[in-house]
Amino acid sequence: VLFTCASRVDLSRRGLVRLPACLGSPRLGLSTLLEVLVLAGNKLGPTLPEDLGRLKRLRVLDLRGNRLETLPDQFSSLASTLEDLALDSNHLPALPAVVPALRRLRVLGLSGNLGLEATALPLGLAAALPDLVELRI
Repeated sequence: VLFTCASRVDLSRRGLVRLPACLGSPRLGLSTLLEVLVLAGNKLGPTLPEDLGRLKRLRVLDLRGNRLETLPDQFSSLASTLEDLALDSNHLPALPAVVPALRRLRVLGLSGNLGLEATALPLGLAAALPDLVELRI
């Protein structure tokens, strides 16, 4: 797959169990170009590579329908750009610790995670995410 000059990459429903190494590679330049990454409907998990935290312009990350149990702490480097994070239908037992650090989030999808309930969300989540307009749980 060639990603030259891509601001949007859709790798949904490809049966991926891990991400192509080139996604976080500075050599391809995606770290400064990629704004939308769709990885829905794969078999990714239990976590993702830390390299995804290098995608400095990423605004939308769609991870629905995978096998994720958490997110790496390095995702906090996306705090100034990430606006839409879809984690629906994964295996999250709790809210990943890095989520409250993603202060620009406007949309957060958590529905369909069997161990995760609204009562498990931290009380200060609304204050930590002041731009949040949509929360799916």
